[in-house]
Amino acid sequence: MWMTKRIRAGIIGAGFIGAGFIGGVHAHAVRAVGGELSRVADSSPASAAAAAERLGALAAAGSAEALIEADDVDVVHICTPNATHAELATLALQAGKAVVCEKPLATTVADTARLNRAAKAGGTVAAVPFVYRYYPTVREARGRIERGEAGSLWLLHGSYLQDWLSSSDESNWRVDPVKGGGSRAFGDIGVHWCDLMEFTTGHRITRLTARLARAFEKRRTGDGLVTVGTEDGATVLFETDRGAYGSVVVSQVSPGRKNRLWFSFDGDAASYVFDQELPDSLWVGGRTENRVVPRGPDTLSIGGGRSYARLPAGHPQGYQDCFNAFVGDVYAAMRGQRPDGLPTFEDGHRAAVLTAAVVEASENQAWVDVPA
Repeated sequence: MWMTKRIRAGIIGAGFIGAGFIGGVHAHAVRAVGGELSRVADSSPASAAAAAERLGALAAAGSAEALIEADDVDVVHICTPNATHAELATLALQAGKAVVCEKPLATTVADTARLNRAAKAGGTVAAVPFVYRYYPTVREARGRIERGEAGSLWLLHGSYLQDWLSSSDESNWRVDPVKGGGSRAFGDIGVHWCDLMEFTTGHRITRLTARLARAFEKRRTGDGLVTVGTEDGATVLFETDRGAYGSVVVSQVSPGRKNRLWFSFDGDAASYVFDQELPDSLWVGGRTENRVVPRGPDTLSIGGGRSYARLPAGHPQGYQDCFNAFVGDVYAAMRGQRPDGLPTFEDGHRAAVLTAAVVEASENQAWVDVPA
């Protein structure tokens, strides 16, 4: 259907939400991969009109429902607060549209399972932006692990640290469990780390224990001081289906850390370290020497990160480039291709399963088995 024409995208939630950027990231990616931003919808017709002008959309939609039903929208990008995702994704699937839904796919495991089943039953392209998969250095680590260069992986550890909520005067709709869901720090960014670990190593978390914690019991909002209902950080210990052990520390209250997703995947022959704040190199640890492999089409391997290195070494690629590559893969899938590693609603459901297990483990202070 879309083999010879431009794919037409509609973005719901194109205004300044969350940290104030994600609608614009989607819009830029649509254009970067040759799509057309035909419509945007927001919390009101007035804000949709302003967003359409700011983002260069052809038109504003009067409502999310009107955008989903529009004849000039082939794929619906959902960038709204978490509690609205399930309903909007359901409407988009029922309308026969491809869907890109920000994570969490939904705030309950039951809803993510239902959405995943619906997408599979309809043969619909339905994706969740786990875009850190698209760093060339991450793909390089994955390729080397697949080729056995790490030996037997036994320790998988890391962290995801941010500071955007590091003052009690800072707040956001994500702090409210009604809008954001029962888990904030882990459900928002911890799932990114876990997705990246499972994608890069091929290991799956089968068992975990966790603790959720708050730096602030109250935060200042427009209504005054409000009791915080979700965690500021989390620590998780886990075991995998291939006999490895691991841990991850997650925080949105770590001053100075803007978006530090860091991992070390350690085998008995080599270790691989990635840092999202310094993403243009992969650290490779060995017994007799360590190496820093720069990102570039002439430095990364075939079957690893080479095909994702769009620029020569020394010319930085970053988060927006990853998002562009992700949306490019979504649109390629809509054209009948099968991109390697495209994160789908199945991965969105997996994230919800892990989040539920972390919340249960913290509440019960126990180890919890994670369903496959």
